[in-house]
Amino acid sequence: MYWQVSHRLIIQLEEGSEQRKEAQPYVFQITVKNPELDTIDLRINGQSTPIDRMTIM
Repeated sequence: MYWQVSHRLIIQLEEGSEQRKEAQPYVFQITVKNPELDTIDLRINGQSTPIDRMTIM
């Protein structure tokens, strides 16, 4: 789920109940058509979470 507030894109993800010992990487492609957007807020289970790696193409 995602929505936009002001100049911020909020992406809400929920972790499943299955816990793994090792973190698994996920790859997402985000296409933004609003040139005023300047912030991506990634929330996992409602908590704002830093993005470890980002590649801009």
